Amino acid sequence: MQAFIKRADLLADDGSAMVPILALYGNGMVMAIDAHGSMATLIFLQDDLGLVFHDRDKSMDFLITSWRDNYKPVINWESNRRIVKAFPEYKQRNYTARYQDNITKYGTDPSQWPQAEKDWTVEYDRGWQYVSDVRSTSNAFTALPADPTADEHWPPAITPVQ
Repeated sequence: MQAFIKRADLLADDGSAMVPILALYGNGMVMAIDAHGSMATLIFLQDDLGLVFHDRDKSMDFLITSWRDNYKPVINWESNRRIVKAFPEYKQRNYTARYQDNITKYGTDPSQWPQAEKDWTVEYDRGWQYVSDVRSTSNAFTALPADPTADEHWPPAITPVQ
């Protein structure tokens, strides 16, 4: 599920109290990270871990105190969000197909390809380098940072692949 949390609540979370959730959405919905304003952020919670407590008296949902213990799904989702924003999956597939087509037409050495395809390859490589950088960063996490969606924890964003 996708949970919107106030950034200030994430930064203040010391594991001793439950963190209030502003809104919850299913994974089938595509939610923008800023859908609840700039003071909130969006994190992914694996559904089957029971990380959300619904307080009926307060009519509110909360992250349980141990929600940070299983951090990999949160990090993996954030890494995917960043990658897809810069290099959408359909473009990854299209670019890979074109690259393979160029290999078939012109050979395995891109330096021997026509200039237009050499120029195109620069953009292709830029997209895949960003994917690699984000994945490397994601794999290096050993714990969940206070705000896993903060840009400071990730490689600099690139403009979307054209």
